[in-house]
Amino acid sequence: MTSINRTAGPLTARTATGLAALLLAVPVMTACSGPMVDGSAPERRSAVLYTPDEPLNDAQLKLAAGLLQRRAESVGLYHVAAEVAGPAVRLSAGGDVTKELSGLGARGALSFRPVVAVATAGAPAVGTVPDPLRQQFSALDCAGATPPAGPEPAGAMVACGREPAAAGGGASAFVLGAAVVDGAQIAKARAFDSPLSGGWQVDLTFTASGAKAFGELTTAAAAGTGPTNQVAVVLDGTVISHPLVSSAITTGTAQITGGFDRAQATALAAQLSTDRLPTAMRASTP
Repeated sequence: MTSINRTAGPLTARTATGLAALLLAVPVMTACSGPMVDGSAPERRSAVLYTPDEPLNDAQLKLAAGLLQRRAESVGLYHVAAEVAGPAVRLSAGGDVTKELSGLGARGALSFRPVVAVATAGAPAVGTVPDPLRQQFSALDCAGATPPAGPEPAGAMVACGREPAAAGGGASAFVLGAAVVDGAQIAKARAFDSPLSGGWQVDLTFTASGAKAFGELTTAAAAGTGPTNQVAVVLDGTVISHPLVSSAITTGTAQITGGFDRAQATALAAQLSTDRLPTAMRASTP
C-alpha cells in the first residue's frame, strides 16, 4: 500500500483493482477496401458499438454520443464520428485504434471517501462496521464481484476493490464514508508517462471547492489510525486505490498511479475530463 507524505508532493495512489472491468477491449475493426476514385488509399477506420447498461431515451443517447466523441478526441484520435444507432451509439475513428475506442464507455463517476473498515481476502474486518451497513458488508462477494449498476450513493457505502500484486493480490471489501470530493470538483485530468512513478499516471487538478474538501479529507485521514488513515479512490462504485495519508495535502492536486498503460491512463483521463455518461456503456461488434 502506498504511503503519502508531504515531501512526496501530490497524492500518489497505487491502483487497487485491475482495470479490466473498466476498460473493455473488444476486438472490432471495420475498414474500407479497394482504391478511392482518385487512386489514393482509403482511410482505415476502427469502430465499436456502445450499448447502454440501462435503456436510454433519444435525448440521453444523443448526450452519450456527444460525450463519447469528446472522450475519443481527447485521447488524441482523429476523424472521430459518433452516431445513435437504434438503442446504442456507434463510435468510430481513423486508424487501427480499437483498444482506444473500446476503453471509453465507463460512466466515469469518481469520488474520494474516507475508509471506515476493510477486509482483505476474506479476513476479519479491520475497523468498525456501522450497524446500518453490517448486513450489506457481510453479503459482499468481492472475489467474484462485477461493477455495480447505477450511480453510487452520496452517503456511506460498501464497495469492493482488488489489492495490487505488490501487496499480495486478492479482493478486498470496504466500508466507506460519505463522498467528500467528487468528479464535478475536478477541473482537469491529464495522463502522462512519469519516470518518477515508473509508468503512466493520471494527474488531477481540483477546483477551488475540491481543493478545500480534499485538504479537509486528507487532514482527517492523517490524524487517524488504520484503516481510517486511508483515503479511498472510487471509480464507478469500485475502489481502485486506498492509499495511506501521513499529512494533509492542500496543493489542490492529486495523482493516481500504478499499472496503467498508455491507453488505460488516457481513457481514464478522458472519462474524468468529461461529464458522466447517463449509464455505463459496453463495447461490442457493430
